[in-house]
Amino acid sequence: MAGRFLPLNLVLGLLLASLTASAPLVLGESRLRRRDAGQSCSDASMNALPWTAQDFDFHSSVTFSTPAHQIVGGWVSFSLRNPALPFAMSCFASSSQLQEFFYGDQWFSCSAPPDAATVSEAEFRFDRATGRFDISQNWVCPDADPQSRITFNASGTTTVPLDCATSRWQNGNWSTGHVYSTESVECGLLNVTIVPNDLEAWS
Repeated sequence: MAGRFLPLNLVLGLLLASLTASAPLVLGESRLRRRDAGQSCSDASMNALPWTAQDFDFHSSVTFSTPAHQIVGGWVSFSLRNPALPFAMSCFASSSQLQEFFYGDQWFSCSAPPDAATVSEAEFRFDRATGRFDISQNWVCPDADPQSRITFNASGTTTVPLDCATSRWQNGNWSTGHVYSTESVECGLLNVTIVPNDLEAWS
């Protein structure tokens, strides 16, 4: 079948006519349950899909090898869980853009496990100063008719409430060949829920 866009309300009607009803997903303590054993990928995708960015981590480091030379880095990592899919995607990004490292102007890709049961692509961006966190993902549900499998695309935005601590150290007896100073930022791990602002489906 040639690919064609289907309005979301039409897709929902077709799914409701062909899929058995199931209980909606339940959120608890910022973590999502895996989809119910009897719930299909397509059904879960239509049930007000929220993501979980599990163990969201931001940390950064600035090391001065001399008073004029620095080595810097900031990192973000988390596991992206979509209740419609039986696997999590691994998301990681690094940056050397002082001072905040992440400014919400660059998308970073997530990786699906090698043995993933279906095709999925996801990306994210993060603004350290404001906490803004954007997710975009598309995925194919393998439970639909192989001749007209439904592809979903969703995007959403939330704010990550990071709780961070900064540690600083300076070598009072510095000499060439030794570290002059360090500054590190460590933030507590978070489980972040993101509800899509937009959801599209086509076959």
